Amino acid sequence: MRDWVDRMSSAGATVLNGEGLICNETPDSDVLADCENLGKQLAANA
Repeated sequence: MRDWVDRMSSAGATVLNGEGLICNETPDSDVLADCENLGKQLAANA
């Protein structure tokens, strides 16, 4: 994911929160909340 963020930033894209969202396997409740918040940010920027 970090490599992807670097490539997208170099291409001129803006990555929300500077790092995107990384989760492995089954997300716990904290990661699910992070996903929800990211979705809200994406919707607000659409």
